[in-house]
Amino acid sequence: MPVPHARMFLTTPMPRDRAVAVVSSVGTARCTREEALPPVHRDRWHSWQFMLTVRGEGEVVVDGRRLAIPRHAAVLLPRDRPHEYYPLASCPHWEYLWIEWDGEQVPAILGMLGLGDASIIPGCVSLLPQIEEIHGLLLERGDEALHEAGTLFLNALARVAKVARQHPGAAPTPVDRMVAWMARHLDAEVTLADLAAIAGVSSWHCVRLFREIHGVPPIAYLRLLRLHRARTLLQSSDMGVRQIARAVGYAKVQHFTRMFTHAVGMSPRAFRAGNGHFRSPDSGETR
Repeated sequence: MPVPHARMFLTTPMPRDRAVAVVSSVGTARCTREEALPPVHRDRWHSWQFMLTVRGEGEVVVDGRRLAIPRHAAVLLPRDRPHEYYPLASCPHWEYLWIEWDGEQVPAILGMLGLGDASIIPGCVSLLPQIEEIHGLLLERGDEALHEAGTLFLNALARVAKVARQHPGAAPTPVDRMVAWMARHLDAEVTLADLAAIAGVSSWHCVRLFREIHGVPPIAYLRLLRLHRARTLLQSSDMGVRQIARAVGYAKVQHFTRMFTHAVGMSPRAFRAGNGHFRSPDSGETR
């Protein structure tokens, strides 16, 4: 889209990075009343979008829902669903920073953080230095800063989630309740009936609602959450593979290993070895 006074950088992430979660572009958009942006409409935006409003106010429409974007609000917009956004007509100056990101694990990451895939979180002014740092890294150093920028962005999302918890908005939807409950019970045996009871709807309605928001049924989404948690534990903890299997809801380590290998393309031990972890002399198990 043509945006006045915009800076933009597009990254070229490797396929393996794109399979997880990676920043794909960053930019800044500024406009005045004289240079007003027309409504930006996307029928199929092929990446997830994060926006941080620096000045002015705007609105976004997602799936027919109209949401106000106040100053210093963080905005999360979903991929592959129609949405549009624009400055308010009364706004003399609208400015925001954007970060586009993508990857198979994005829904799981948002679920783990308790964030919806179309969210407005006010009061995020403290994130501005961190978002500017991400922009600066990629604009100055290019793709060589991709992993550093991605780590900073995930940290920024965690801070957004903290702000959202401190300043809760409207009551959570049935799908919000299901996702939050899943994230707290990854180690439990969970059935569709359990999730329908949490949402307060029938099992059929539970699946329909969940598909409308996340594009997959709730049990498939739960598997993504468990996979993301397992990857995190393999990379950042000294737990054994059997312990990790139990922590993400698999009573049998063989079942966990099959699931992980099918999803990632390598066994949990191979994944851990490839991420620089060591073999524990105490247990003889790859850590």
